[in-house]
Amino acid sequence: MTEPLSTSGRIIAHGRVTWTQLLLLTDGLTCAWADHQGWHAGACPDSATAYTHVWGWSRDRLLRARIDETDVVVAELVVDGTAGQDVPVRVIPRPEAEPWAASIFGEDLVVVRTETNSPIGFVAFGHAGDTWTLRAVGKMP
Repeated sequence: MTEPLSTSGRIIAHGRVTWTQLLLLTDGLTCAWADHQGWHAGACPDSATAYTHVWGWSRDRLLRARIDETDVVVAELVVDGTAGQDVPVRVIPRPEAEPWAASIFGEDLVVVRTETNSPIGFVAFGHAGDTWTLRAVGKMP
């Protein structure tokens, strides 16, 4: 298994929001979610899915939304900015513990976890995952 890398980010706790608010928060992000037809990636779905989470990512933002009926509890991790709290994070490139991702998205999954008392896990794929990994090894601002 690939060793975790350390970096930092700013966590923004959006708290409980409506699905309409989630759609605004995910604008410009690629999202992943599951429903009764399987795993999907693309723009956030227009309504709550049958499963528990939606993950979103871009090169500088990661979003995790836990679905609670029609509402969602949202946390966001950003590279920089004035909002949120500075937190240390671990970047785990291509983790073997997420076999579902490799079968759906390929081998370029990156898991980013906050190193706080209540860790929060985010995911990124493709160029966004590469960007978070490069930041963690100090090769990108």
